[in-house]
Amino acid sequence: YKSMFFVTRDLIYATTNKLISGYNNIFNEAIQMELPTEYKQLLEEGNRLRNEEVREIDSSLFYKNISYINKFVLPLIEKAEIE
Repeated sequence: YKSMFFVTRDLIYATTNKLISGYNNIFNEAIQMELPTEYKQLLEEGNRLRNEEVREIDSSLFYKNISYINKFVLPLIEKAEIE
């Protein structure tokens, strides 16, 4: 969940110019953004894991996290840097 939260923090900064710290603050800010449903669900599951509301997660979420980072967040950050 750490990589998911840190890249989400970077996305928030790149798109809004807000520097957010703390997992709860990152989550609360990100969940209000216009993200695809599958990535909002990923953030929610990662937050539940971080808060120890669940002990195990479906291993497919690891791959979804990689996809979230490489195919969604990084291109948006790169686009924001160009603009």
